[in-house]
Amino acid sequence: MKEDFDHIIFDAPPLLQIPDAFVISEKVDGMVFIIKAGSVEVGLIDQINKKIKGLKINLVGLILNKVNLKKVFKGYYQSYYGSYGNKKKKNPAAK
Repeated sequence: MKEDFDHIIFDAPPLLQIPDAFVISEKVDGMVFIIKAGSVEVGLIDQINKKIKGLKINLVGLILNKVNLKKVFKGYYQSYYGSYGNKKKKNPAAK
């Protein structure tokens, strides 16, 4: 298939349930690790990463999906803009 296509993508079940991805990884050029935000503890990701390195898998990248951007950036914008956008405009005619 390499002769006919630039990229070939195989989808495998989650590593935590079925280790098919590790078997497939021996036959492919690289692997992309996809993680649902907030669903896996950092320690478990470290364990999987060590196993990937131990098996000498070419880890091409990581995709973090289902990220709640409002939650992530809420504190950033609050600290950057402060209360600038929250000030109520005074009506000079209301005296």
